[in-house]
Amino acid sequence: MLKLTEVVAQVQNWVDRLNQYSEITERSIRRYHEPPAAEAFARTLLAGARGRLGGYDFRIAHLRELDGREVATVIGVNRRIRRSRKLRVFVGHRFTPAVTGNLRHNLQVVLRPYGIRPVYSDSDMPNGPVFETILEWNESALPIFPYSTIVTPRSGRTFSSSSVRQSA
Repeated sequence: MLKLTEVVAQVQNWVDRLNQYSEITERSIRRYHEPPAAEAFARTLLAGARGRLGGYDFRIAHLRELDGREVATVIGVNRRIRRSRKLRVFVGHRFTPAVTGNLRHNLQVVLRPYGIRPVYSDSDMPNGPVFETILEWNESALPIFPYSTIVTPRSGRTFSSSSVRQSA
């Protein structure tokens, strides 16, 4: 469970981030760096409600660590982002089942507010040549991490790639 002081610190970190990208007014910066306003905003989030600041909706999200332990954190969703079509993200990965479950959970938490649907290489791909399908997806997609490859020390064979494409 998050403590009030932890949420206040995360809210103030978000204020700094929004300021860095000029997404918040000077008045809001001054206001949310003052303890009463930051604490009131944090209490709103801790009560399970959403808060709005600088075009973002904030809430407490529960992400998972590798060992499955849930970690509560303040997450902001940019409400100014509007998409004209449905988006899917291709997630090519090969991890242990424990990592896969936690990765899928975290991706859902982060992508769902934007209406992005993940498609996983290990379960959502059609039967057939996997590598050719991955290349086809990457050629028709906007890469998030273009053709990123991760090699694990133990197996030496882990491939990971993520890209986004609009649904037809």
